[in-house]
Amino acid sequence: MNQATTQGAAVATSAAPEFAAVWERPDDDRRFWERDRMHFPEQITVLDDVLVRLIFEHGFNWAAEQYALPVRAAGRRFSTYMYQSMAPCIPPEQMEAQGKLAEERVNPAIVNIGELWEREWFPEVRCYLADWQSYDLAGASLPDLLDHLDEAIGRGKRLWEIHFLLAFPMLLALSLFDDFYRDLFGDEDAFQAFRLLQGFDNKTLESNRALWRLSRRVLAEPRLRQVFEGVPVPEIVPALEQTTEGRVFLTELRTFLVEFGRRGDSWGLRLPGWIEDPTSVIRHIKDYTAQPERDLDAERAALVAER
Repeated sequence: MNQATTQGAAVATSAAPEFAAVWERPDDDRRFWERDRMHFPEQITVLDDVLVRLIFEHGFNWAAEQYALPVRAAGRRFSTYMYQSMAPCIPPEQMEAQGKLAEERVNPAIVNIGELWEREWFPEVRCYLADWQSYDLAGASLPDLLDHLDEAIGRGKRLWEIHFLLAFPMLLALSLFDDFYRDLFGDEDAFQAFRLLQGFDNKTLESNRALWRLSRRVLAEPRLRQVFEGVPVPEIVPALEQTTEGRVFLTELRTFLVEFGRRGDSWGLRLPGWIEDPTSVIRHIKDYTAQPERDLDAERAALVAER
């Protein structure tokens, strides 16, 4: 064991003796690991760890290789928490040449990112989503489900490839735009450059507006309002099922869930999506009913006008 490895082991033991890291691969003890608090702030399951490997060790690294980026990522589950490591994958003396090669490959993607998304990546994503949505999970046999799982894992790999094929040029383009703005106008306001990019719509904003409209429906109907204001969140759906107004509202809620319910409150596979358990959606609607009236469409229009 070399000196660096010995020192790393000593730090782990003296700083946190209860944190017994089991190094999965020979060089893991020499990597710099950091908690991924943004994507996985809570503990993760072994199944989530499989997803982490799909994200970093396949999707990230595959796209980095396509763009000739001199960095590779790794993800590990240590003591039930998700850790990531990103580090150069080539010697320092090769960095300059590799950087030029990476520019040659990434720059065309930056220039054509809109066309690549609309004509290549997004149609493929929509195809996978449509197939998953139409698959008869309840009616499938166990062998069919196993085949479906294998196919889903393969598609998941491809989706994470697309994710990072998009993410690398997108993030670099934002950074270059910010640098260009600061060169022209200075950097007194750190966010001024990004105000030129505000106001564009996306699915997250669409879902927020749809939730807001549902909350306004609640406030406009006295019986719905009474339920949301007086009943604990876990009991709201059963209470709504008892009235005509409540059942109509639940139909509208199901329409929302069909459109947006295949997302959830966190990354990972251990928690159900909204369409499987709408409790958090009900909580969001309840929270929205306590907020003052707003015109979200007008607010977005103002952002566009400022841009």
